[in-house]
Amino acid sequence: MSESTWQLLVTVYDTISAQLLTDRLNGEGVPTQVRSDSELLGMARACQIFVPPELHHRARHVLDSERFSDSELAWLATGRLGTDRTG
Repeated sequence: MSESTWQLLVTVYDTISAQLLTDRLNGEGVPTQVRSDSELLGMARACQIFVPPELHHRARHVLDSERFSDSELAWLATGRLGTDRTG
C-alpha cells in the first residue's frame, strides 16, 4: 500500500503518545504509519498517525473505546499512580 493511500486518523504532539497509540492499534490488528513534522529526535513534535482507509472506522472505534481514568493518565505522563486508584 503506497503512503498516499493511507488515511489520517489522529495527530498527537509527542512521540510517547504516538508510540502508545500505534502499539494499541497494532495490537488490535490495525497497521499504522507515523509521520512527523521534524526529522529531529525529541519528545515534543507533531506526529500524524495514518491507517489504511478500509480500517479507519475500526481504528476510530479502538481509540474511542479506550477511556483512561485520571490515575491512568497520570501514570502514563509521570510514571506515578494518581489518587483515584482503588484497591
